Amino acid sequence: MAENQQQLNKILHKEYVIVTGASRGVGEATSKILSNFYNVIAISRDIKRMQDIFSEYSNIYPYKMDITNFESVKELDKYLEDKEIRALINNAGGGGGSTIIEKDTPEAWSYAYNVNVIAPMNMSKMVIPHMKKNHIGDIIVITSISGLYPYKGGGNYVVAKRAEMAFAETLRMEVSGHNIKVTQIAPGAVDTKEEFPQEIAIKAEDVGEAIRWILSLPKTVNVDQMTIMHTKSERYQ
Repeated sequence: MAENQQQLNKILHKEYVIVTGASRGVGEATSKILSNFYNVIAISRDIKRMQDIFSEYSNIYPYKMDITNFESVKELDKYLEDKEIRALINNAGGGGGSTIIEKDTPEAWSYAYNVNVIAPMNMSKMVIPHMKKNHIGDIIVITSISGLYPYKGGGNYVVAKRAEMAFAETLRMEVSGHNIKVTQIAPGAVDTKEEFPQEIAIKAEDVGEAIRWILSLPKTVNVDQMTIMHTKSERYQ
């Protein structure tokens, strides 16, 4: 049994997964969890932090990049040329500040749209040819419960997350005939943000474990959408 497991690990470690927003939170936790099964290309602009937190992980490869810039993404494409890409985890996200739309700014709108919509589109466009070549792949898009249930003051973030959901749904239809699966995961409050009390927030590792499970499913099974909430979430009250 142990010998079979060792052989399985060798096979799995020939494959690579890409995780964006890997320097903290869900991206950091997911990178560490998936490194038990795959080589991980961990992407963030904060290369120093990634080098520190992944220093003991021999098969996590920190990569500094601005995923909103397609010229940077094309440079990554060259790096991936001889690698078998098993999955892309579009995790990076964020908003341009919490405010009502009347008082919001075009700069905040652009920031939220670029990081939540343009970036996963850039990354997906880049990996799809790799996945088509290997006839397998998972593209996972980390959206937010905010995209399903807007809230006052969510402004740029809520709108961008709803658009990101539409992107995932459209992409799924486009690649379904190539054995490429697309899943969107909409977490509720995650305890990596100080504004969320930990007693009602899930952990970053909870989302990472959900991603690991999705990647373990048979190639004939696609999880279209998953929402993940704490059992004590205010939404249940």
